[in-house]
Amino acid sequence: MASKAPKKANLLDHHSIKHILDESVSEVVTSRGYVEDVRLSNVRLVIGAIIIVIALFAQFYKKKFPENRDFLIACIALYPFATILFYLIIYTKEKNAILFTYPPAGSFTSTGLVVSSKLPRFSEMYTLTIASADPKSISANETVQFTKSVTEWHPFSLTSGPQDDYLSVHIRTLGDWSYQIYDLFQEAVLSRSQGCPKLYIDGPYGCAAQDHVKYDILVLIGLGIGATPFISILKDVVIGVQTTEIDHSVVEMHNFLTSVHPEGDIRSALLSVIQALHLAKNGTDIVSRTPVSALLHSNKI
Repeated sequence: MASKAPKKANLLDHHSIKHILDESVSEVVTSRGYVEDVRLSNVRLVIGAIIIVIALFAQFYKKKFPENRDFLIACIALYPFATILFYLIIYTKEKNAILFTYPPAGSFTSTGLVVSSKLPRFSEMYTLTIASADPKSISANETVQFTKSVTEWHPFSLTSGPQDDYLSVHIRTLGDWSYQIYDLFQEAVLSRSQGCPKLYIDGPYGCAAQDHVKYDILVLIGLGIGATPFISILKDVVIGVQTTEIDHSVVEMHNFLTSVHPEGDIRSALLSVIQALHLAKNGTDIVSRTPVSALLHSNKI
């Protein structure tokens, strides 16, 4: 399958940027099984059609003034009423919404999503909000709000556990902005300043991984900086093991290698030395648990 052509936007046009971002968000949401709910759009179309019909009737009504006075009064009264109702729906129901959805087929929830976005003029901050379409839903307050610059993207990960009395965030230094925030904190640490940079935290809004406590087996898959979100989950699991009774006396941990350095690589020298010392002292290899030495190299886990 050929990949889609990249979307192009005029970076000097605020509306063009927002349109491209909104369109991309809608494509991602609908590709996940969510079907667009067009009922509100249909209501707006019906109201708009009624307004047009009223205007056409008033324009082409056969009777002339003053015989058509009552008819004109009715049209004049209905027109602003329909217009006010039209804009009332926009400002109360839709607000900044770009997409309404039904719940996906087979979902355990009975409510869809309301996806809205904001990109103020003369601002680079694009705010995406995803909320429940049903105010009475259990997850109605679990709103997710995501704000990013349209010109800068940085990998952030919340790594503190729910029981921790502090909040820790891992930020990969990748790009001008993240390098600047690293330098800012580094300067505060080296100067042993009593004060720290002021941070503002918006939330909490809930998390998709909150149900991990319901399962006996967790499979966490991540690559590079993408593995850092697992730190908070692992902390929660460890604290749960320490503070609650469990049915198993053994905790199994399976590490899957995602990359291995070639034999003789300088980054594997320390591991090779440790492996050789263990084999000489105990007569068994640290990896194979046999007298046969297995290759051991530095790797990512």
